Amino acid sequence: MVLDIIVQLANKVSMILVIAFLLSKIKLFKNILLKNSLSSKDKFFLTIIFSIFGIIGAYYGIPIKNAIANSSITGVVAGGLLGGAEVGIGTSLVVALYRLYMGGYVAPASALTTIAAGTLSGMLNPHFLKMKNKGTYAFVVALVCQIFLFLMILLLAKPFEAAKELVSIIAFPMIAVNSFGVAIFISILDNIFHEQDKVGASTAQLALDIANKTLPYLRHGLDFDNAQKAVEIIYHMVNHVSAVAMTRGEVILAHIGTGVDHHSPKDKIMNRSTKQVLSTGEYTISQTREEIGCRREACELMAAITVPLRMNDQVAGTLLLYKDRENSINSVDIQLALGLAQLFSTQLEISEAENKERLLERAELRALQAQVNPHFLFNALNTIVSYTRTDADIARKLLIHLGNYFRNNLQKVEDFIDFHSEIKNIQSYLAIEEARFGHKMKVIYHIEDHINCQLPPLIIQPIVENAVKHGLLPKKTGGTITINAKKDKSETIITITDDGIGMSAEKIKSVLNHPAAHQRIGMRNVDKRLRGIYGERSGLIIESEPQKGTKVTIRIPTAL
Repeated sequence: MVLDIIVQLANKVSMILVIAFLLSKIKLFKNILLKNSLSSKDKFFLTIIFSIFGIIGAYYGIPIKNAIANSSITGVVAGGLLGGAEVGIGTSLVVALYRLYMGGYVAPASALTTIAAGTLSGMLNPHFLKMKNKGTYAFVVALVCQIFLFLMILLLAKPFEAAKELVSIIAFPMIAVNSFGVAIFISILDNIFHEQDKVGASTAQLALDIANKTLPYLRHGLDFDNAQKAVEIIYHMVNHVSAVAMTRGEVILAHIGTGVDHHSPKDKIMNRSTKQVLSTGEYTISQTREEIGCRREACELMAAITVPLRMNDQVAGTLLLYKDRENSINSVDIQLALGLAQLFSTQLEISEAENKERLLERAELRALQAQVNPHFLFNALNTIVSYTRTDADIARKLLIHLGNYFRNNLQKVEDFIDFHSEIKNIQSYLAIEEARFGHKMKVIYHIEDHINCQLPPLIIQPIVENAVKHGLLPKKTGGTITINAKKDKSETIITITDDGIGMSAEKIKSVLNHPAAHQRIGMRNVDKRLRGIYGERSGLIIESEPQKGTKVTIRIPTAL
């Protein structure tokens, strides 16, 4: 008889499992089950669904000795574990009332156990959702609930002898079949979560692909043109959204798709939900037109997720993904929007940091440009004046050199300049210094033909000026400066060598690293900019020994 009951119960449970499988393919049910937070409507819907499973399990039970061997526990436990406490308790109350309606001397014990099972499984919902093997977890919960059922029957059902006989007949079949049935039921619905994990991985990859494509634009900051390029990329890569928008402060930067007729770039934001995100810094999910709160009553945008874009822990703007159907924002949309917002925020912060770095570098360059030593100007003019009395032709040439030198130092700072333009400026500077010091100073140029090199401005000049001021002039007998430039495979190697007083290894470290070495600020700036643009290998190489001179090497990759 026990085997017969097992077979019949298995058939009943199989029917429930088939229905569960079909239910798992319905999009509405899947979307509700995958929500991070269930609304009252969602909970009511799930309560109805799982109550139906419980009622089916009870209705198609097997009559035995004025009692029913049934599988109502399947819907109750599944509802609590998947839907939470409210769904579990709601489902158990409905099924318990139906079980009382069916009657029988064990009905009160069955109803009480059903309510206990729904309450227990609902309370275990947060822990259950974190479990990897949800089927095993559900099996244990169902097993405990079934054992509790038969204990209640033995305690409450009268007469005791009849209850005892009933338990001896149906306990094992119901415990075994229903526990496995609940486990299989949960495993079937758990596929929804596994599918979601796959979708989540795909969504993460999509977010990375979008971020990669938008990087060239957002790295330049959050403005109208860059925002428009970014939303166009999102709109064409995410095929399930009706519109994409981006705002900064209270202004719409870009909008593409449905609603562009009134959500226009450069206009103020139209949505109440967007203002809320800007105010609170928390993302919002709007499932209806009313929740979006657009000022245009006939707006066709019916659902949206709005996420904040942050810069330096402050909300700088928002990213919006819209849909044209109500209640259509699902967990995939949320995950995608949050992932994009995080990636975009990181890009914008990097952009701002890079922009500040560029501004600082330009300021330092302008400071170097403006750092015209009054003594150099005064001495240059004195030298030119002296030559006007002895050699007017040299004086004229020196005036031209002085004009070229100041013109180059006062012109607009460019990102890169031609190598030969830098050399001409240095030639003007050194021509004046040679005329000033006469036989004490000599300049030699060894520059290979066909050098076509672009380099940052004010790279060579500060090194040459340091060689003159701190290498040759302190030496009583003066000396020679040699400027070499040659191509070597994929780089141009430039060296500035002097046979002046030189310096110690400690002094070299101070020149490049110590912020207090104000007189060497040009060298430090050159080294920092070279490393920042070309990498560590392109930093200044300084070789020097006291009283033996100094050699400074610069490597400029020709590929850049």
